[in-house]
Amino acid sequence: MLLKNSKNELETILDTAGEGIFGIGADEKCIFCNSRSIEILGYKDEKDIIGKDMYGTVYGKKKDGTTVKRENSTIYKTISTGAKVNVEDEVFWRSDDSYFEVHFFSYPMYRNDIITGAVVTFLDISERKRNEEKLQYINHHDALTGLINRQCFEMEMQSYDKEEYLPLSIIYSDLNGLKLANDVFGHEAGDRLIRTAADILISASRKKDIVARIGGDEFVWLLPNTDIEAADKIIERVKKLLSSNDANVIKCSMAMGSSAKISTEEDIKQTLKDAEYEMYQEKSAQKEKYEDETLNELIGKLHQINKYQKTHSENVSLLCEKMGLAMKWPKDRTRAIKDSGYYHDIGKIVLTKELICKSGSLTPLESMEMQQHPVVGFRLMNVFSDTLDLGDSIYYHHERWDGSGYPKGLKGEEIPINSRVIAIAEQYDHLVNPYKEEALNEEEAIKMIKEMAGTKFDPKLVEIFININTNAKGKK
Repeated sequence: MLLKNSKNELETILDTAGEGIFGIGADEKCIFCNSRSIEILGYKDEKDIIGKDMYGTVYGKKKDGTTVKRENSTIYKTISTGAKVNVEDEVFWRSDDSYFEVHFFSYPMYRNDIITGAVVTFLDISERKRNEEKLQYINHHDALTGLINRQCFEMEMQSYDKEEYLPLSIIYSDLNGLKLANDVFGHEAGDRLIRTAADILISASRKKDIVARIGGDEFVWLLPNTDIEAADKIIERVKKLLSSNDANVIKCSMAMGSSAKISTEEDIKQTLKDAEYEMYQEKSAQKEKYEDETLNELIGKLHQINKYQKTHSENVSLLCEKMGLAMKWPKDRTRAIKDSGYYHDIGKIVLTKELICKSGSLTPLESMEMQQHPVVGFRLMNVFSDTLDLGDSIYYHHERWDGSGYPKGLKGEEIPINSRVIAIAEQYDHLVNPYKEEALNEEEAIKMIKEMAGTKFDPKLVEIFININTNAKGKK
């Protein structure tokens, strides 16, 4: 009776345990199991598992289904040597031939100092493993692009720093225009630009290559068994792919430099620095060209959206130049007011086509959106080296002499004089706009400009403007 009670207590303990527990004899056939192990392994009843050869059924197979030799099986070592094992990098197999990640302990069973089998306790740690893998992925990858990050790249670089991978080339890349995209078009546009660059680098890479995003706009490419000539050809291919991509409001382009380690004596870190140096050399050399092309591309896109916009930019620019000449400004100052007139509406590039082309009155919401274009224009001018001095002129060109304008509500001579000039030139060109049904003739437009002197416009500048246009008309 006592023995029976002890057995019942043992069964109760086994069946209430959170772990799966089974025992095997020296032949590795199951001699007992608790209810938790039956549940985890996917069997219906104890009789479905008792007597089964657990090797090859539950353990002894890898994830790909290949069998580990019985004598190499971890649990077999317990039976053959008495070793106590603690393992969490293997899998157990369920009754439906699916596997799960397992953490198990295997202890030998003895009778008269002879090993008679083993007791195995185990847990399904699949979810924990998945979480660990996710965490490891997050720690080693850039969330935006899926590329490996700097930390992981540095580990990869060290693992590839072996003679078998020589020559080992590195391409260092820096994405152009990210600040422009973020500051002017928003971080969503900047993110799209980054993803486009990453996708192009991935599409041009080979299976053995390593591509990483190691900074906000910096990418590095590790190319094993690749000499410098081959690396430079890859750069050419990437640049062609970049130039043919027009999915973003700002064309995706990159400055790229390369270097190669060709002997074991060279320091791979120096190779990386050399590639970075080459990249910065190209970036500096191409900076002016890139900025000119990007600025022309942006204003060109605006002009394509609205047929009047190009003519308007040119007319306002010409009128501003005439004002500068009339006031006997130096050449550089006159050039600045001329350029400011040409780019004064460039901030409209962030507006929808419908709003840019709308000819009727604007809704309150549309008016709020439209009033952002001087702010955007200011940001654009401050991105490019050659237009830094144009920002204020564009930012304030919708201010009014009486202080009722935007974006700051400046009054009188608080408004920069260049902005006051642009305001008059822009208004005049709008009034004589041939694309509008209600367009005025030159005399009517001059009369209306004169009527707005002292409220919307600087009276002295209006006088100069009228004299210019009166004299020009008299010479015709």
